[in-house]
Amino acid sequence: KEHVNQTKEMFNSFLGEYAKQVKEIFSNKFERYNQIVRKSFLFNDLEEQKAYFQVWLANLIYNKTNSLLIILFPEIKFILNKIKQTNNLRLHYKRTHFFFSLLVFKLNYNLPRFKYEFEKISKNKNFLITDSKFINLFVLEMRCLIYFYGVSLFVNVYIIKLFLFKAFVCYTRSHNPKLHEYFLFNEYTIFEDLNHLFDQISANFKPSTNFYLSKEGEFCKETKLHILEISDKLISEEIYKLSEENKLKLINQNKMNNDQEAITFESKNRDIIKKVTIVFDEFFKSFKK
Repeated sequence: KEHVNQTKEMFNSFLGEYAKQVKEIFSNKFERYNQIVRKSFLFNDLEEQKAYFQVWLANLIYNKTNSLLIILFPEIKFILNKIKQTNNLRLHYKRTHFFFSLLVFKLNYNLPRFKYEFEKISKNKNFLITDSKFINLFVLEMRCLIYFYGVSLFVNVYIIKLFLFKAFVCYTRSHNPKLHEYFLFNEYTIFEDLNHLFDQISANFKPSTNFYLSKEGEFCKETKLHILEISDKLISEEIYKLSEENKLKLINQNKMNNDQEAITFESKNRDIIKKVTIVFDEFFKSFKK
């Protein structure tokens, strides 16, 4: 427990420092966003505006290269679904345009380094994407970015806690890897729905209203970004003793009593890190043909 608390406090400090670096993305009113891009967000008809944006976003994300973001960060689907369900995102289109453009830019800029990392780690027979320190740090940085955007978009505290906890799991893999095996799930675990599993996390944040804060940078106060407590149901010595299969079954105990949902969840997440590794390995190999 002491190691968990120490790592948690280090993560909280790290998150607070990172917030200072990205606060302009979330605090700025975006009034001076590129004039050419702004024209895409000035439709008089809100439905036309929403439809235009969804087409742009689908074309951006769902192609051979950029869809790797969904493989690395399956929670992006929650953001995409939120955009579909929201009737009026007029105030947020430019900000969201910038956010997704930034994710895509960071991925594509770093893909050559990803390829180099895969060439190194693939020398080991049973290599995994998590064997690369560089990729682990990249995933951590991106998850923090996704978390901050999520805080400014979602009211659902379960989603925000999922984003936050996934970032903490990534931090642990990079900074205290021995502790990582004590977690109930890893940063690549796919959740299609959210439930009281995330009641096991106590956190201090202010959801939903951050786009409207009047004081510049108020959203980035460290007091709103802390993990306060994590239940033993998510990280403990008892969990460490469990196999991956039993961890998945334990997660399903917290889900609704639906056998088909349980089967689907376990099927998707069994050997999930290996599955992610294979996707990237095959992606890089496809360019050698």
